[in-house]
Amino acid sequence: MPLLLLLACPDDTDTSKAADTGDPAACDPAVANVRGVIVPEDCTDLPGTIEIWTVGSAGEPCYEQWMGGDSAGGDEDWEEWRGDMVDEAPVSAAGRFSAQAGAGPRVAFADWGCYACAEFVAVDDACVDVELEGQEIVSSDAPNVYLYPEVATDVTVRVGRPAAITASSPPYPRGGWTVRAEPSGLLHTRQGQHDYLFYELLTTEADYQFEEGWCVPGPMAQATVEDALLDLGFTGEELEDFRDYWDAAWPSGHQVGVYPQFDLPRLDIDPAPDTLLRAWFVVAEGCEAERLPELAVTERVGFVATEWGVAVAPSLPRVDGWFAEHGTLGQTGR
Repeated sequence: MPLLLLLACPDDTDTSKAADTGDPAACDPAVANVRGVIVPEDCTDLPGTIEIWTVGSAGEPCYEQWMGGDSAGGDEDWEEWRGDMVDEAPVSAAGRFSAQAGAGPRVAFADWGCYACAEFVAVDDACVDVELEGQEIVSSDAPNVYLYPEVATDVTVRVGRPAAITASSPPYPRGGWTVRAEPSGLLHTRQGQHDYLFYELLTTEADYQFEEGWCVPGPMAQATVEDALLDLGFTGEELEDFRDYWDAAWPSGHQVGVYPQFDLPRLDIDPAPDTLLRAWFVVAEGCEAERLPELAVTERVGFVATEWGVAVAPSLPRVDGWFAEHGTLGQTGR
């Protein structure tokens, strides 16, 4: 967890010396009431700047470090956990920065291929010390959401980490998707008809479990995920969509670990389905699995909603052709 200390500035602080040397860690509330440092952790570089934001009226700042990018739909207002940006401060080669945040709840934030975020409370007459840990970003690719109500129904679907969405189809609006869902799974949206709702998220490896999984030669990994999806209760049509997306995009690797995930980001569906089947898998180079997972089939009854998704660890080589065309974060949407 980010370290947060509230310190009163000593009367003998030599701010002139700090200014002369360009040290961004000067403690002079009249100039900068926030000073901090970014610890790269597993990142190989540092951001050029750090942003200081007020806290918005909704959302949870830095919640589980899932906040990352903007919507492919371009609606910046949906980042409800952020209020207004009050300062943007340069980061030194040592990872240090100082900023004027004003008074009140604030968030220090940076996204530069890695991600760092920390909440704190700033005051006018004292300095706040903030330490941020940089986390390497993992793209959770192509979560597809399917809806099968028993009768044609208006359904609203909200992703619990909307500010972390990097791609979506149809574009994810503020407040979530609202669609007319048919029992066949056909979805009527403002952008036309869709078979599913598609989105991608920025996440970090710290968000996933690597204790339960299986080891498999790289060329066989996709087939084992498809087998697991069948065992869990996904339909042939849903697996066909999985193959359409991943046949040309599956990462290469000699030996990989496949890790089913059991603690997933929040997904709100209104009205609530009778059956909710969600399955995400992390694919990583090598294998850290300590035991095999227990995967239980889900009986599909009543209003059924399903979702599959895959997250590829940054250490695993990608298929050059597909990702060169589409981008490593899939920001072209579908």
